[in-house]
Amino acid sequence: VMRLSQLKRDIARVKTVLRERRGKGENEKAR
Repeated sequence: VMRLSQLKRDIARVKTVLRERRGKGENEKAR
C-alpha cells in the first residue's frame, strides 16, 4: 500500500517537472 505522504511527494515532483518543461518551452519560443 502506498503512503499518502509518498503519493503527495510524487505528485509534487511531477508538477515541478511539468512546470519546468513548460517554462523552458516558453523561453525558447520567446527567443
